[in-house]
Amino acid sequence: MLHIFARKSDDVTYFTNDSALELDELRDGGAGWWLRGEGELSDPDRVAKVFGGSTRASTVGYDLIFSAPRTISVLLALDLIAAVEVIRSHRLAVKAAVEYLETYALGTRRSIAGETEVIPARWREVASFTHGVNRMGEPHLHDHVLVGATPTRGNRAIDSRGLFAHLEAADALYRSELRHRVGECTTYIPWRSFLGNEQVGGVDNGYRALWAGRSPVRQAKKLWSREEIVTKWAKDLEKLQVFGESEVVPETKFQEHTFGAELSRRHSVFRRTAITAWANAATFGESVQQINESVDLHLGAIPLGVGVQEPEIPRSSLLQLTRVRELGARPLELDSLIQWINEAPVTKARVVKPRREFDPPGHFRGVETQGVALSSSRDIGKA
Repeated sequence: MLHIFARKSDDVTYFTNDSALELDELRDGGAGWWLRGEGELSDPDRVAKVFGGSTRASTVGYDLIFSAPRTISVLLALDLIAAVEVIRSHRLAVKAAVEYLETYALGTRRSIAGETEVIPARWREVASFTHGVNRMGEPHLHDHVLVGATPTRGNRAIDSRGLFAHLEAADALYRSELRHRVGECTTYIPWRSFLGNEQVGGVDNGYRALWAGRSPVRQAKKLWSREEIVTKWAKDLEKLQVFGESEVVPETKFQEHTFGAELSRRHSVFRRTAITAWANAATFGESVQQINESVDLHLGAIPLGVGVQEPEIPRSSLLQLTRVRELGARPLELDSLIQWINEAPVTKARVVKPRREFDPPGHFRGVETQGVALSSSRDIGKA
């Protein structure tokens, strides 16, 4: 899950004072790490410079919080070997999602002769802090990514509309990349169901109930040592009620129904809409790079935009209903997908028998007695 919070102050001691010792021995280096930049990340004065100083707006920057699904976070407490790969996969997924935002969401507005255009932009520096618990001391892998409100050049504020417009796509891409990487690097199989539930094959559902992430009151933040959190998690596990392991439902790597449903519920479809739908339809996840390439294969020569200035695109160019009916669910591998797109489906005909129809409502009319052969793709599979 991705949340974006606007920062009104450059006070970063909340991050620099928390060394996140609960993840010691599991992650590379300390809690802080640079996506772009260099310097001591325990120094609040250095980290505050990420926000870039003066800006025309009251917002000095943003805190992008990337949180791993709870079913993946619990692996921090269950499997030390897998936990190392989970944290590494999480950081790589965060990095890939931030790069997506920089490429497609960031821009500054400029008005010329009464018309507004959006100029692509990049952040000056990007610093992140990896934490492994929530305020209840439960396993909760997440990153705080700190970025400025002004871009690399100039002091014109970044157009926040684009950032929030692409939030859903960046979130879906992060989770897809995480599923993909954890599945490749561990013995566990993260997957996403048609209903949108993030599952992990081989992990008992009781762990999710044990560490539900809910509390009637907001607890004070506590800094845990590695020894303290290991002891707490061990005591928590004594209360575990076994529900049964989450099995991997045999599904295709790409869920066409999920993809279609995501697109159908939107009033307008843009590239970011297609990215969200594609990432959520990848059952076991896929890399951000391949998702971008796969969507662009479908869009062809449609021009790209920045932020909220993406052009609207037709659903038909994405759904490819005729091909899906004839060829089945599209593959995720890029070479196979290219072949799938280029392969022409064969439309079969059926004969419609005589019947009575309503046209218009309330008015009966007779249909000709002779059979009528139809070849519309709408009729495929009904024979």
